[in-house]
Amino acid sequence: MRRLFFALCPNDTIRAQLVHAASKIECGEGRRIAAANLHVTLLFIGNVEDASAGRLQTAADRVLGDRFELHFDRLGRWRRSGIAWLAPAAIPSGLSDLVEQLHRHIHAAGFALETRAYRPHVTICRCLPNAPPPSGEVDIRWRVDEFALLESVIIPSTVRYEVIRRWPLAASGRAALGR
Repeated sequence: MRRLFFALCPNDTIRAQLVHAASKIECGEGRRIAAANLHVTLLFIGNVEDASAGRLQTAADRVLGDRFELHFDRLGRWRRSGIAWLAPAAIPSGLSDLVEQLHRHIHAAGFALETRAYRPHVTICRCLPNAPPPSGEVDIRWRVDEFALLESVIIPSTVRYEVIRRWPLAASGRAALGR
């Protein structure tokens, strides 16, 4: 079994900006997310048999998404889960369309998916029950030009996310022509 999900993976420049913004968030006794693991989840799949992983990739081949800009301008914390995050105040239509297409094609390939509302974010820290809410300003503009299928690999005392495959997004407007 493999634990799989689709995500946006930052390049080194954006990753450095995310790490800098994250350094301003007080995590208290929490656990910071390793810089190499920073990402925006698009669609969580969960445990998948090795034999079924190819179906995910074939389904993702059908996605025709356009490049878009993702503007991180909010810091926050979900009190119940204890997760501190960076997020966009507005979800760009390119991101909404990408998530909707992934959901539709992956579901059609026979995978059961979560139905909760999509909230794009980068998790910065976990386990923050007593930490103060994040404050400050963030302004990160990320030109997203691909998405990826990742595997969550458990290694002693932590987890590492490994890219299985990447899919490019088209220059604006080209994906709509291919539908």
